[in-house]
Amino acid sequence: MRAQPIGLKGEHEDPHGVYDAQAGKWRLLLSERVGKCRAGMWESDRWDSGYKRLSGPVEMDRTGSLIQKIGGKRYALFGSAYRKVNVRTYPDLKPACDRNFDACRRWLDFQFPALAVRPLDIFAEFGVSGDF
Repeated sequence: MRAQPIGLKGEHEDPHGVYDAQAGKWRLLLSERVGKCRAGMWESDRWDSGYKRLSGPVEMDRTGSLIQKIGGKRYALFGSAYRKVNVRTYPDLKPACDRNFDACRRWLDFQFPALAVRPLDIFAEFGVSGDF
C-alpha cells in the first residue's frame, strides 16, 4: 500500500478504514465538512479509490473516528467537543449509545474514541454483551 488521494470531493479528515470481509468491501469512517464536521461512512471495492457514500452525514459535530468490534459486532465510534464518545451502529450510523466523560474535563478539550479490550465483559454498561 502506498498513500495517495482517494478521490473524495470536499473537505475530509480523521479517517479510519477497515476491510469488511462479510461485505467484501473496504469501509471508511471519516469526518466531512458539511457546515460542521460530521461523520459519514463510505465504501469501495478497492482500498485506494472508488469510495461511495454508504451512510451519513450524522446530525452532530464530531471528531476522531474508530470502527471497532465489541461483543463480536462492529460499531462506529467518534468523539466530540461536547465530551461525548458517540457509539453508532455499523455501517448505517444509527444511534447505539453515547458515553459522557465529564470527569476528564480539566484535562481534555475534545473526546477522541479509543478502546482497550479487557478479558471481562466491560461493555455491559453499553448494553453490549457477547464473546470477544
